[in-house]
Formats: sequence, structure tokens, C-alpha cells
Amino acid sequence: MTSKDNERTSVDEVAAIADGLLGLSPTSTRWSTLRESSRSIVLRGEGVIVKHAFDHGTTGFHELQALRVARENAPGTAPSIINVDEPNGVVVIEDFGDGPSLADALLGDDERQATNTLNHYVDAVATLHERTIGEATENSLNAAWYRDVTERAIEALAAHPFAELPALSDAAMDDARALVSLLTGPGVDRVFSFGDMCPDNNVMTADGMRLFDLEGAGFASPALDLANITMPFPTCWCCLDLPEATRSAAVDRYCTAVGSTTALTELPLAHSLFGFLTVGMAAPRVIDNDEPIDEDSKQLMSTRTRVLTRLARAAESLPDASTSIPALAAWLELVYRSLADAWHNVAPARLAPAFR
Repeated sequence: MTSKDNERTSVDEVAAIADGLLGLSPTSTRWSTLRESSRSIVLRGEGVIVKHAFDHGTTGFHELQALRVARENAPGTAPSIINVDEPNGVVVIEDFGDGPSLADALLGDDERQATNTLNHYVDAVATLHERTIGEATENSLNAAWYRDVTERAIEALAAHPFAELPALSDAAMDDARALVSLLTGPGVDRVFSFGDMCPDNNVMTADGMRLFDLEGAGFASPALDLANITMPFPTCWCCLDLPEATRSAAVDRYCTAVGSTTALTELPLAHSLFGFLTVGMAAPRVIDNDEPIDEDSKQLMSTRTRVLTRLARAAESLPDASTSIPALAAWLELVYRSLADAWHNVAPARLAPAFR
């Protein structure tokens, strides 16, 4: 099932499959396009979302599996599956509606509302983790996204050496691969990790916060999700900082709900991984010129500021992580010092608007 002019499925073709899955007569007027990217097509209809991943042999199938894991272990935390066409990689899922997200609250002007929404966010993730601790087996869904993006970061740094960045040694590369294996490999305290915990991949409903976009979900260390609060939000554009007291309270809330300290124990390693990924995926493109603030897209922090902010948080954790990843920890420390010196005029990260 592809359009005649190219190898990728068209929006109209996805809509037609969705109509069939819902038992409706075909019409393109009932669907609006939420996203059409190089990776996927996302449509919205009355009460439903339709997702099609072009590479549905991997990404699309992965998300379908993730939705099933969430449904079986923590029903209500993620969208329910309404119907699916697995051969064509099209899934129809529940639409949680247009309620506000954590990103909306952080970018607003109400500190109390932002704190309350953050608490709901923590509670939703904690519920998913608490209900899946110890459920992983050899055949469980793995959070493969972290391995993929780690390899891309290594390739980017190896292919384009820069004077401002210390060379990535073979030992540091090995450490990076070992680190992601440690955080995503088997373990008795592995949980079903949401993966892409961007503050706009959720929505507040009358029944609490609901999570969506599980393309990167899988069993992994809980520290990978918790790091999104402590760094914060290292995989997302909405990476404005949170007050230290707010971060600490959120971590305490999470640990109390889950009843496990694994996330805290492995948090320095998660910080190190996200620091490395930030350098590999973002730093090379702003070596010569920064990518400025974009007010229209609510991107309120330049790329250089994002890089330095995440590296600073990672650097704080390196003493605790260095035993496991000595070469990578040493490299990250050098990178942080080098970029902090080269970019000494870069504005520091600001708190999210709701906390200013």
C-alpha cells in the first residue's frame, strides 16, 4: 500500500485504511492532519487518533507493542488501541482530547497550576513504573531508541571533528555503548520506561494525566524517565529549567510512589547518557553559530544554552558515574569545560515562565 508517485503511504491512503478499521464509508473530510513528517503520519478524527509509521517494520510495530504493554500493566495511563492494520502499519487509538499538557502549564504564568500539573505528570510515570517493576523478561520490549540515538551521536562526533570538542576516543565510544546497554539491558528493577517524556507528550483529563507517543518506550532503567525531571527534559525542545526545590519535591514524590531507589542510584548514569546525546546530536550544528530563541515556536532557549545546561547537570553527576564509564566521564568533563569557555557569553538557562 503506497502511493504511485513515491514509496511512502499518502495521507489519503492512511485515512482510507482508518475508515475501514472503523467501519466507516471512506471520506477525507472527517480527518485532520496532526503531523506529516519524514517518519510518520498522524491524523485526528472524532474521538480517535490514527498513526502510521513509514518504517512500520520497526518503529510502528514497536509503538503498537508498547501500547499493548501499557494496556496490560497500567490501563488508562496511555491510549487504548481501537483497531489496527499491522501489515500496513496503521493503528487507531483513543484520543484524550485537547486538555492542557505539562508544557502548557510550564509556559504559562501560574506557578501553582504548573506545580500541580507536574505532580500529575510524576504520578502518571510512577504508576507506569510501579506496575511494571520486575515484569521484564528476555523477550520483553526493549527501549531500543536509546541505542539507536547513541549510535547516531557517535557517528556524528566521529565524522565531524571540531576544534572546540575534544576527540572522542575509542575508549569513550565503548563507554557510551556500555552505558546505554547498562541502562536499557536486563535487570530485576527494570520498568516500562515511557521514553520520550517531552512535556507536551501528555494531556490532563478529568481522570488525571494521560501519556502518549510511545515510539521510544520499552523496559529500561527508571532513571531514564526520572532524568527528564532532574535535568530537565533532555529529549525535548521544552527544556526550560525548574527550581531546585521543585525538582527535589518531584523526585521525592516519585520515589515514594514507586517504593524503589533504583532510579536514584542510576540517575548519575542517566545524566551522563543524556549529556553525551546532547553533545552528539546538538553541539556540532552550533559550533560556528548558535540557533537563536524562536518565540513563535515557544522555543525559549537557544541551542547553545540547552547544550551547556544539560552538560552542567551531567557534570554534577560525573563523580558518581566515573567508576562505570571512566573514559566517557573524562571526555564529558573536557567537553563541558571547552564549550563553557568557548561560549562564555551564552545566556544561562532561565526557569520556565510559570516559575519566574
